[in-house]
Amino acid sequence: MENKTVVSAARLEELAGIVERLKVRISTAQADDRSVAGVVGELERTVWSMIVAPVAPYKHRVEIIASAFAGKLGKKIEVKCSGFDIDLQQDVLDALNVAFLHCIRNAVDHGIESPEERAESGKPEHGTISVGLSVGDGSLLARIGDDGRGVDAGRVAAKAVEKKLVSAEIAARMTDAEKIELVFRPGFSTSSAAGMVSGRGFGLDSVRAFFKKLGGDATACASDGGFTIELVAPLGAVGFCAVPEKSGDSTKWRRARGGDDSARAEYKLFRRLGPAWEAEGYPPGALACIGESDRPELLA
Repeated sequence: MENKTVVSAARLEELAGIVERLKVRISTAQADDRSVAGVVGELERTVWSMIVAPVAPYKHRVEIIASAFAGKLGKKIEVKCSGFDIDLQQDVLDALNVAFLHCIRNAVDHGIESPEERAESGKPEHGTISVGLSVGDGSLLARIGDDGRGVDAGRVAAKAVEKKLVSAEIAARMTDAEKIELVFRPGFSTSSAAGMVSGRGFGLDSVRAFFKKLGGDATACASDGGFTIELVAPLGAVGFCAVPEKSGDSTKWRRARGGDDSARAEYKLFRRLGPAWEAEGYPPGALACIGESDRPELLA
């Protein structure tokens, strides 16, 4: 059996900080010791590669969660994932893991209708859950949506009042968007009784708590054609296949989009240094075009 040692993300971040200070000392030293600088560079790459891990395996987990819950409730589900071809910090992956479980559970139990209900509404028997990940402005954006019945803002507010999570007076003054946000209150559920799967464990309140702890947030929006939860988390490092683009004398990188990009793409690890991003082997500011244009198309 292979021997493994578990190292916390905090200790890896501390080690990365030591490497940064060592780089500064070398850069300001009188002697030009290129061999030492090379060793430090190799150590630096190793440390940062340990801080991030691939998201790709979680795609299979998403599909299993949806299939398991759908089977228990007699529903038919199709899952569409995009943007999983990136590497993220472990604390962000942990938060996503919680989000996938509870958001998909809620989508299957509360959002997606039964095949009979969908047929009566003129919808395909299979409900669709879309999960998309993108990186922009130094943060991860995750969107988990379904094409189900949506959420009635008035019903959400009424349930919150019934459960004494908010007063009737305050609920009456709320906008529909504010009422929808009540789904993140601890103890909230639109079910009159605990469902087969939604009555157990933590709910959307724990999802928001995980992302708040990272310095991010969780928000929700509903429509007649579904319900979507958006999750945001700041990133210190991210890895993905990128394409180089010349900008004057400098090289910048953007996320590969397939097609003609495939031949030029190479894996790069980007890390945040203050307000700027640095790519391995390139100066700060090497990361570009990771914004709106790189967000995946979602169904909900």
